[in-house]
Parts: sequence; C-alpha cells; structure tokens
Amino acid sequence: MSHFQFPRAYALGCMLSIFALQSSGDISIAADALPSTVMLINPAAIDQDDVCIWRDADDPERSLAITSDKSADQIFVYDLQGRLLQQLDVPKPGNIDIRQQVRLGGQCLDLVAVNQREGKPCLRLFQVDGAKRQLLPLASEIPLPGNYGGCLFHDRPTGRLYFIATAADGHCRQIEIRADAQAGITGQLVRKWHIGKCEGAAARDESAQVFITEERRGIWRLGARPDDPTPGALLARVGEHGLVGDLEGVALASNTHKMLVVSDQSRGKFVAFESTGGCRFVGEFSVPGVQATDGIEIVDVPLGKHFPQGLFACHNGAAKPCAIVLVPWGEVLAQLPRAE
Repeated sequence: MSHFQFPRAYALGCMLSIFALQSSGDISIAADALPSTVMLINPAAIDQDDVCIWRDADDPERSLAITSDKSADQIFVYDLQGRLLQQLDVPKPGNIDIRQQVRLGGQCLDLVAVNQREGKPCLRLFQVDGAKRQLLPLASEIPLPGNYGGCLFHDRPTGRLYFIATAADGHCRQIEIRADAQAGITGQLVRKWHIGKCEGAAARDESAQVFITEERRGIWRLGARPDDPTPGALLARVGEHGLVGDLEGVALASNTHKMLVVSDQSRGKFVAFESTGGCRFVGEFSVPGVQATDGIEIVDVPLGKHFPQGLFACHNGAAKPCAIVLVPWGEVLAQLPRAE
C-alpha cells in the first residue's frame, strides 16, 4: 500500500500557509518541497463542509472557491488567495456543485447548485457572474424533500442537466433540471433507487458515470443517465484498502489521471482509486491538522501560479470554525503512484 502524509504546518498567515513536507512510510520527500496551502475561513464561518471551484478560463488566477456552511446558513465566495468576496443566506446548505457552459432556458450559464436541507427543502440554483466574481441567485427553487447531499451531472451529448440527490435514509433520486419561458426553471424526477445512508456524490460527465459513497458500506459506481441500471456496482467496500467507514466526500480527477478520491472521515485519511475499469486502489494520503473531513473537490487543470496543476480542496472538521483547505494538486500526485 502506498501511503504518505503532508507535514504539520510550521507557519500560518491570516489566509496563506506554507507547509513543509516530511518523509512518511517508504517514500522519501525532498526537504525543499514546500507546497503552498490556502485556508478559506472568515469571521462568519462555522462549518464550511463542502466546496466547488469556478474556473475563469480566460484568467485562471481569477478563479473562485465557493463553500457551503450548513451551521452558519451561508454560502461564501472566495478568491484562491483566501479573500472573502461574497456571502449569501441559505438555510442549512448541503453539498455544492458547479457546471460551466450549460445551456438552460436559452442561456449559456455557469451554474452552481446546492441542496437546501431546512426551511423549505429544495435545490437552489445560482449563476456565476464571472466579470463581478459573484453568485446571482436564480428565482426558481426546485422542491427536494428529504435531501442530504448530491451532485450535478451534465449529459453533454444531449445537453440535459441533472441533480443526483442522496439521502440519509438511502433513497437516492435523479432530478432533471429544465427551463422554459412559461414555467421558468423546474425539476422533474426521472429515476430513484435505494442504498444505505449516503451524502457524497460526484459525476464524470464525459463517461456519464456517478460515484456515491454509502457511509458504512462502500463506494458505488453507476451510469448517470436515467435509463441506466441501479444501484450499480459496489466498487470498494468498507474493510478493504484500509477503509474504516463513515465515507463522506468524493471527488474525481478527470484530466491526466482518471482518479477517484474519497474521504474516510473516521480515520482522517483520503483514499485514492482509479476511477476506470475495476477501480484499482492507488494509495492514501492525509493533510496535516485536517480531520473529520466531509466535502472534498479536485480540479486538475491550471488555476494560476499558486496552483499550476490545479488543487485538492478539503473540509477540515478538526475544530470549529471549520476551514476549507486548498492544497496544490501536484503535491498530491507527486506522492501517489501514477494512476491510469
């Protein structure tokens, strides 16, 4: 098994920290390998437990990190240096996800979706205003009772957009997000199935697959289109590859390495698998001071000088207020065996 651990931080600025790497297990790491790590935190934050990234294609340095804080009833928008740019009121926001360049109602949008757990449980949608680097709430709220988490799936050949909703009672649902001039934005239930308690989900659009972490059982992979069979295949079970359970966040690398990473919350570890074929185990890693992680995210394309290969983002549930930690993706890849 391949295992590595980022070292403890030797200094923390207000928003930017430099972490020094140490050697762990059988991997030797150069003493001068110092990855830059950004902490997303602000005075209003309590428990930011999920995050998505908006990438500015024209100027990746201007990209944004958007976090959901279910305890503060807020969504926060940061730049990638950790400066807070915006906050919006949302009652107990859950998982947050984004798709860019989606056609909806005759418009091409960069669309953010978050499941609202309390008040009127629903799916909330926002448009990213790239020029102003702000979220613009869309008027429609799609009813979604009993929601717990979920993710977006954009079926590129058809242009259709879906939200896959997970649930504490295991009743998963797939909602097609539609728009027309008369009804505005609406949601239509197109599929439902049952597994155990689950929150984390991530979809790979190009292969039309969705991955769901059933907290006490393992990682599911299934086709993301409404007519694909459910519940899919259980790829890795709790008890295998060091997985202990309370599996939470799940994220996909889709560029050079087709990789799946999950948060094994009870151990404070992140476990990596190939996301193609038989989901071969790749290795595990940890981030210093980060424990009890819920949401994670991977962007494996350049995001400016601090994140030239992209980033790995993770919730830190070690103590409140809970930050989102941004780690250069290249520093993770350097310590894991190459995944195909």
